[in-house]
Amino acid sequence: MRILPSGSCAKRTAIRACTDLDLLVSLRSDTPGTLKEIYYSLYRWLRDAGYEVRQQNVSVAVNLDGVRVDVTPARRQPRALSTHSVFVSKSGTWTQTNVHKHVGLIKNCARRPEIILAKVWRQCHGLDFPSFYLELSVLRALGGRPHRRLDRDFWRFLEYLACEFVDARIVDPSNTANVVSDTLTDEEKQAIALKARACLGATTWDRILW
Repeated sequence: MRILPSGSCAKRTAIRACTDLDLLVSLRSDTPGTLKEIYYSLYRWLRDAGYEVRQQNVSVAVNLDGVRVDVTPARRQPRALSTHSVFVSKSGTWTQTNVHKHVGLIKNCARRPEIILAKVWRQCHGLDFPSFYLELSVLRALGGRPHRRLDRDFWRFLEYLACEFVDARIVDPSNTANVVSDTLTDEEKQAIALKARACLGATTWDRILW
């Protein structure tokens, strides 16, 4: 078993306003039990140990002295170093993913400033917008476009959210069968698009980021 950083700290897109820590519990390929059993076993173990826990889509959120730690149990696939299978609690199924590729994609991309600003915007408005979905949406909105000033590129991201986001199909770059955009309902996507449209109508940045 290995415990690997898998979120914004590893990707270098963490913001101070959000103190989440994401950890992947990498289990051997011959670990017994179904992925569902492994997921709920971790949840019960943390709960019975006295921690404040909450079930999420693929992770278990644990409150540690005010810091939320999202722990994702994952079984490494045979003869694979970084490809894992994880349980998806919302659908009761499992999916394949590669967190190592996720980290490398974002850490080495040229859009980390825009991603960080998008996370600040999400935090200011209290939006339910999973980080990986947000990151891939920034790349979709700005992909192939020349770099301009940060404010102009972020404005283009807001335009994408307002006009294209709801119907856009975003897939996991390490597994195209894993549709990341399915992690939110149409109603949740509409809430994000509505907030983006409201911000596009703002006249000052303090109204956009507050």
